[in-house]
Amino acid sequence: MRRNGFSESEKRILLLACEAWDRCVEAREEVETNGGYYCDRFGAPRPHPALKIEDLSKNTFARLMKQLKIS
Repeated sequence: MRRNGFSESEKRILLLACEAWDRCVEAREEVETNGGYYCDRFGAPRPHPALKIEDLSKNTFARLMKQLKIS
């Protein structure tokens, strides 16, 4: 069971987790708007860079929530 409130360092970790989640949502919206792939200057299909940002942000969020023991 979790005690009431957060320490100052836990608040900073929670803020980082919220920022990671916001980045994840922004990246997901970009992919939904423009698709998961684009063609480079040679016409070859490439994954949208936002896919990687979404994945990294999700992993960061999950790691920080686990660190706070609220996952």
